[in-house]
Amino acid sequence: MVKGFQLILLGLPSSGVHSNGYSLVRSVFGIKEPADFNKLPKTVQEQLLTPTTLYYPIISKLLDEHRITGMSNITGGGIVGNLPRAFSKDLQAKITWGSWPILEIFNTLQQKGQLSTDDMLNTFNNGLGMILIIKPDQLKDVMNYFRETNQPVYEIGKLQSKANEKDAGVIFEGVAPWKK
Repeated sequence: MVKGFQLILLGLPSSGVHSNGYSLVRSVFGIKEPADFNKLPKTVQEQLLTPTTLYYPIISKLLDEHRITGMSNITGGGIVGNLPRAFSKDLQAKITWGSWPILEIFNTLQQKGQLSTDDMLNTFNNGLGMILIIKPDQLKDVMNYFRETNQPVYEIGKLQSKANEKDAGVIFEGVAPWKK
């Protein structure tokens, strides 16, 4: 990749925890048997049972039109564990905190479990279920597509050349919503 060249990262929202991190979820909420789940507030139960978003129907047209350069389904391992699988080791994703809404269930899990930012980033999707990598010249058309289909999408950062080969594959800029 040419130094200075950048690609754009777009995030598609998750519907919730999806199917990842439930060992930690059970630990945080003290769920040891099914009856324990029923003791949780109804809003938490609903958030934990919200079905996983299926992204193929959302992005299939963009795939058919070759508008997506790469993508990452944010599953167990969170953004930090999954996104680097979508690009080469000489690149780095730079993501901006606050560029997407974090669902309340993640704030609840962090606060109740007193989880660190690293715990949150390495376990949960934190509101981003799919991250797309696109070329800058595709941004306008891709954003128009999502607008026309009423699909929320967030420009969350960029993919760029690493300054040093030992640099992390994903870094976050700005202020994290949770304590370190």
